[in-house]
Amino acid sequence: MAALTGKFIWSDLSAIVLPDDLLRYPMAACSQQSLVMMELFRRKGIDYRMIGFDHHFTLEGKFGTKWYYFDNDMEPDFTAVPRQAFSDLERKQLIETIYQKTIDTASLHKMMGHPFYGKENKAPAPNAAFFHRVTKVLSRTLWLLPLIVLLSIWLGQKKSKYGFVSTTEKEREKKRRFSFQNKYETPS
Repeated sequence: MAALTGKFIWSDLSAIVLPDDLLRYPMAACSQQSLVMMELFRRKGIDYRMIGFDHHFTLEGKFGTKWYYFDNDMEPDFTAVPRQAFSDLERKQLIETIYQKTIDTASLHKMMGHPFYGKENKAPAPNAAFFHRVTKVLSRTLWLLPLIVLLSIWLGQKKSKYGFVSTTEKEREKKRRFSFQNKYETPS
């Protein structure tokens, strides 16, 4: 159902945002991968926050008192540089270093411009998650409505055929007999 609304109303509505649903597919966008990691952190009791960019989506996890940067999509190389908060990497001008094996510098700057941080431990798409939960339930149950209507029509016809008629049908039959008798009775 979400896929249909995404096709006809707004394409973003079809993007899967429920982490357990995302794990059923072999590939995911950067935001979807981050949603899965956020859910993992939430279940393990680790504080997290999202980091959004002009054309990318990542997150940070808080271990102890320090934030650590994670990019599940682009997989930066932290072998030469220790993992740390994105703001520290940016301040020390190490962003290009950790991404040098993954993406060219011009594309990196275009994709990761204007970073902004989400609130700590807050899901970045609560309305979309609610929409997907509702459409999931509707997709699994809405087909029952026409089935129930057809079944009630069919059962109604069966009852009439085998003499299990409703009171309204009994009343209609009495009226027909009464009018037939009155019409053809001879006065005495």
